[in-house]
Amino acid sequence: MIFQESKIDWHFDELFWNLIQLDNHTHSKTVQSNTKARNQGERDLKTVDLIGTFNDEETYFIEIKNYLGAKTDNSLIDELIHELILKVKDSFSLILSGSRAADNDRKLFKRLSVLL
Repeated sequence: MIFQESKIDWHFDELFWNLIQLDNHTHSKTVQSNTKARNQGERDLKTVDLIGTFNDEETYFIEIKNYLGAKTDNSLIDELIHELILKVKDSFSLILSGSRAADNDRKLFKRLSVLL
């Protein structure tokens, strides 16, 4: 399977990986829409780029950042860490709600919630 993030194609062997692009998933979009309606003025839902299982035994949260050709500033590290914490926290919430509500990939969401 191939996912495109940060203008790069990422290839994962389907024999070992079961992944979804969380921010493009139907359940994620539904929760995002409901959250905006309830929490006007609050922050948007943030998720990691990919989430899934490897060999159906381990759960992986994958966040992709492309810094090729960009100057990096060490002062941004705290900001990046804070953003990653929010993305992992919101991704956990989506997995748990997805295991109960999502029609698409419900089996994967349930498996992820068990492995967590």
